[in-house]
Amino acid sequence: MISEIKKCLFDKDNSNTIRLFQIALYSIGLLEILLRLPNIELFYGSPHKILESGDNGGITFIFDLFRIFTWKYNYIPVIATYIVSLLINLSAKQTTFSKLTSWYLYGVLNYYCPSIADGGCAIILIFYFYSTLFTNGSTEVKKFINNFILLLIQLQVCFIYLSAGLAKANGKLWTRGVATYYALQVDQFSLPIVQGSLAKSSLFITLSSLGTLIFQLSFPYLVWNKKTRPLVILIGSLIHLQISLLMGLITFGFIMSASYISFYEDEKSKNIINLFKSRPLAVFFDSQCVKCMQFAKAVKLIDFSESITIRDAQEDSRYLPTLHSYSEEKEYTGFNSIAQILYSLKILIPLFPMIYLLEKTRVGTWIYDRYILKSNWRLKCTAGSCSL
Repeated sequence: MISEIKKCLFDKDNSNTIRLFQIALYSIGLLEILLRLPNIELFYGSPHKILESGDNGGITFIFDLFRIFTWKYNYIPVIATYIVSLLINLSAKQTTFSKLTSWYLYGVLNYYCPSIADGGCAIILIFYFYSTLFTNGSTEVKKFINNFILLLIQLQVCFIYLSAGLAKANGKLWTRGVATYYALQVDQFSLPIVQGSLAKSSLFITLSSLGTLIFQLSFPYLVWNKKTRPLVILIGSLIHLQISLLMGLITFGFIMSASYISFYEDEKSKNIINLFKSRPLAVFFDSQCVKCMQFAKAVKLIDFSESITIRDAQEDSRYLPTLHSYSEEKEYTGFNSIAQILYSLKILIPLFPMIYLLEKTRVGTWIYDRYILKSNWRLKCTAGSCSL
C-alpha cells in the first residue's frame, strides 16, 4: 500500500491529466457564464434581481466585493475580467494569478446572486481553488505537489459520492426505489415528454432510484480498481448527461462528468489533448456524388484552421466503399473517419466528449454501418456506392 502511494505521488507524471482536467474545468466555467449573458442584467444588475445577496456565514464574506463597489453596473467589469481570466487559463499562458482571479471572481458572482448557484457551482469553486495550487515545471518537488493536489481532487470526488449516497440511504424514498418519480414531478427539473412516459414506468423508476443509490455508494471503491474504473466512468457519464439534458442541471452534470478526468491515465489524457490540436487531414469524397460534395463544402466552410484537404475518391476505387481519411500516415475509415473530421473542426469542441464516447464504445460505428451505409440515397450514387 505504501509503495503504491509513493508511486502515485513521486513516480507518476500526470501533467497531461492535470492539463486536460483544467481545460474541461475552465471550459465549463466559460460555457456557464456565456449562457447567462443574455439575461445578465436580470441576474446581477436589476433592482429586482432574482435574490439579494445575504450573509452566508463562514469565510464567504471575502467574496462580498459588491459591498465596496456599489455603482449600478459594477458587475460588468467583474464579468469581463472573469471571462478574460478563463480564456487565459485555457491557453498556454495561464498563471497562478489568472487562476486565482477566476476562483475569486466566480465566488463573487455566486455570492452576489446565490439563487442561480447550485451544487455544481460549489464544486466548480472548489476545483478552481485546487487548480490554483498546480505548479508548472517537471522537478521532483513540483511533480509531487501536482500529484498530491490531483489526489485531493480524486478524494474530493469520492467524498461527494459517498456523502450523497449515505444521505440517500438514510431516506425512505431512495431505499424503496421511488425517489426518481417524485423528482420527475417537479416541472423545473423535468420535461413534459419525460413526465408523460418515463415517470409512468415503474421499472424505470425502480431501477433509476436504486441504481443511483448503489452507484454512489460503490463509486468510492470501484473507481480505484483499474478493471472497473472504465465501466464506472461510463455509467457515471451517462447518469450526469441525463441530469444535464433532462433535469436542466447543466453545470452540475458537466462538472461531475469532467471530474472523472482526474482518474485518467496520463497517456489517455495525452491522446485526448491531441484531438484538440490541428493536424493535416486528407479526406476522400466522391466527386460524382452530390451529397458527398455538399458535405465536403460544409466541412470546408467551418474549417477555420484549414487543416482538412478534400481529395477525390474517384482517383482510387479503394476509397469509394466507405469514407476514408489520412492523418500523419494513419488511415481512418467509416465512422472513425467522420470522428476525425469533426475533431478537426474546433468550432465543434463542445461535442467532442459525445463524439469520443460514440467512437470508443463503437456505437457510432454501429449506427454508421447499420443505417448510413445501407441508406436508400447512398445506393443511388456512383456505381452503387458513396464515400459517405
